[in-house]
Amino acid sequence: MKGIGASAAGAVALGSDYGIVDDAEAIAPVVVGGAIAGAAVVGWAVREYEVIGSNPPAEGLTAGALKQDVYETVRTRKSTNASTFVDNRNIINSGLPNTLYAEGKIAAIEQLNQEAAKADVETAAHNAMNKYASTVISNFLKSWNETVSELYSLRSTMFGHTEVSDTYLKANADREAGTGKLLTESETGTPRSDMAHSYTLPDGATMSLQSVLMQSQHTPMYYNPTEITMTDGNTSSTPPTEIWIHVPDRSVSYLNSADWSAVLNDLETAVTDVQSGLTTWVNNVYDQVQAGAIEVSELITPRERAKMIAADDGAAQAIADLAALNIPVDAGNKYKITMADTGATLRGTLAVTDDSQTIESGSTYDPSANTFSGDAFFTYNVATGSGDWSAYEESIDGGVATFTEAPYEKTQYELTTSKNETVTVSRGNFTAVDSSGNPVEPHNSSVAAWEVDLSDQLENDIANVNEVDFFADVNESRMETIKLDSQFTVEKIENAESGEEVESASFEKADPQTDNNYITQSEWEQLQEQNRELIEKYEESQNTGGGGIDLGGLDMFGLPGEIVALVGAGAAALLYGNSK
Repeated sequence: MKGIGASAAGAVALGSDYGIVDDAEAIAPVVVGGAIAGAAVVGWAVREYEVIGSNPPAEGLTAGALKQDVYETVRTRKSTNASTFVDNRNIINSGLPNTLYAEGKIAAIEQLNQEAAKADVETAAHNAMNKYASTVISNFLKSWNETVSELYSLRSTMFGHTEVSDTYLKANADREAGTGKLLTESETGTPRSDMAHSYTLPDGATMSLQSVLMQSQHTPMYYNPTEITMTDGNTSSTPPTEIWIHVPDRSVSYLNSADWSAVLNDLETAVTDVQSGLTTWVNNVYDQVQAGAIEVSELITPRERAKMIAADDGAAQAIADLAALNIPVDAGNKYKITMADTGATLRGTLAVTDDSQTIESGSTYDPSANTFSGDAFFTYNVATGSGDWSAYEESIDGGVATFTEAPYEKTQYELTTSKNETVTVSRGNFTAVDSSGNPVEPHNSSVAAWEVDLSDQLENDIANVNEVDFFADVNESRMETIKLDSQFTVEKIENAESGEEVESASFEKADPQTDNNYITQSEWEQLQEQNRELIEKYEESQNTGGGGIDLGGLDMFGLPGEIVALVGAGAAALLYGNSK
């Protein structure tokens, strides 16, 4: 077994090379343009997020190839948006307010140290928080704009193809692909730029939101996350609350305005709540905190802390992003889990949004069920996973093996035969066939099986398949964080330092920043002392050749992801210590 890793169906893990694989999902998050598509992206809530650009279809494609390319592009974009925003609303509700408070409080304490007037302290808190919130919201809206631009690029390419209907991409007001049509500017007589919406960010800056033009029930309309507007001038028209963009044959729907509007509403609510909370906090602490009592010149915010962790340490970066959002990460233990949907086995670090969730070795959990509290994230090395593939016919006839389900992209399969021969094949080696065994295009609804000719690799063309293992087709170690969306079993929990197995694990998170907590002078002095202890532990680990430091039972007063003190050259030590 080559042992290069695999993620799993049910986890957010799709990429641009996903292919037409029905309900199956890619094995490993795929690198697209240097960015990860499909991995659970949480960094957008910590720092400025570079939206993954689109790759337009190549020129000269046949009608079938173009349709498949469009499908893959749309499916990838849907996966990327879902793993970044739509499926990660708990990040907004549980983690974002914490970082917004931290930004505002640090700015406020700086003003307190300068003995500023209460109004100036409050203004400083709001300005800092609004600036950070604007980065997060603009990340979200930039992703909407990129998705719309990509959609119209695909529409233009198909419109110019003589053998592809200009209605291949449909728009409709419900889940079924009815007669709705995605409109071009020439069909409406109005440029999309004239239908753009100007959105004001919390810091006062504005950005333009692109709109999707469509015709549903004979009425042209345009929409974006902030508005749905009919263009017929009839004020009695009732615009739909849900919009769907469809790709035929597989009914891929994305750019649903209700989903995007819900996420934007969550973001706006978080900002409004923290704005009000910071006002309360300033009023509470202004007369209680002695001017100059807390020096913040060496403090950093959560996003700065995450950013400063070594860029070449994928595990540290991924875990730091979660910790910066106050998501409980059990960095003290290493987990081995198996995904029920595919049998894929992953090894890595588990994080949950609800610290009341206890995990036991040998137990099965389903984050999609109401028996599991909150969301679950898993950070793992793609090079450590594997899986058992069971969707195959037992017999090999004339060197041809048959899979009864579509093989995953970016995945290799190792087949062991009854003649003690082993061969390795990938998705590109397979041919999609119909029920009569005739080759068909992969996206065709008549696909009944997937065949691969192994005669060049086998000495015995007639045999049985004993087992099939699969692993990701990657050449180097790579860390990923995925959101676990389906049932998984915890095979083993090991202490990261000792390697000893443990029966169960619990999660602890810092007390979230609210409108009524702050550091007293006494607590601040203790925190500084604990920083010194962490630095000493780090230096000891380096002198002895150790790979990390043990945080032990140090209580960081609810601040290891919110407010961290840097003490000279020990800054890196503290950062690595908190992200182990």
